Amino acid sequence: TIPSSAPHQPAPQAPQAMARSDRVALTHGVPTEIDGEPVLVSAELSSKWTKFRCCTCSMMPCVAGPVGIVVGMFYAPIYALFCGGKREEEAASWQLLLTPTALHFTQKVYSCGCCCQTTRTMAIPLDKIQDLAMVSDCCGDCCGFSEGDGIPWQLHVQTAGSSASADGHASKAELVVFCLKDMTAFRSQVLTAKRKLLRGDVSGAPAGKESTMVAPAAAGLDSSAAAATLGRMEALMEEALGLMRSGSAPAGGASAAKADL
Repeated sequence: TIPSSAPHQPAPQAPQAMARSDRVALTHGVPTEIDGEPVLVSAELSSKWTKFRCCTCSMMPCVAGPVGIVVGMFYAPIYALFCGGKREEEAASWQLLLTPTALHFTQKVYSCGCCCQTTRTMAIPLDKIQDLAMVSDCCGDCCGFSEGDGIPWQLHVQTAGSSASADGHASKAELVVFCLKDMTAFRSQVLTAKRKLLRGDVSGAPAGKESTMVAPAAAGLDSSAAAATLGRMEALMEEALGLMRSGSAPAGGASAAKADL
């Protein structure tokens, strides 16, 4: 057999993969850059995540009540036989990346266990994050989703529009992540990156993504003088709010406040 002299033509890359490579730079499968920014931390799922997803998917028919329980008896064996590969796809698509200015999240989810695929991609600016609430509950302890009794297994990313209830659960979290490996360490790294961003230390960030918040020294102000000015402003604002509640305002109050500042 005479070997062909025609050069080997590489297989064309899928459009979806090409679009992804424009946004995410990979080194041996590990993201190194996203949206022009270096990846500081790439979070990982714990070994408990597969158990969590299998449980939530296989028990989903039971939500419909007695009829759902009957349906679930037939659904569970089908799920065990055919839906294991879908969990692998979900885990492979899962990404939680920290860059100097944002938190990036991507995940594919099969809502019905093995169909109804939905892919979610979002970026949360660090300066919009108010808190990262770590939550543990009896469900995680009893079902084995957490690493141990009382150990948090949910991370609630709360932004400026989020709120939290008295027990610490986020009632409206921007993002909820389950079964995160080394959750406490990752939370600390995100908060550290946020503090650096607010100080203006965004080394590695692309041009135009610097923080809009300027430190007093960078603005040409002495830090002690700036602190004193902010203290006077806070006192004046509290006084003004008190006068507004009482329904009276002193004559020349605005001009006096301006002079005080």
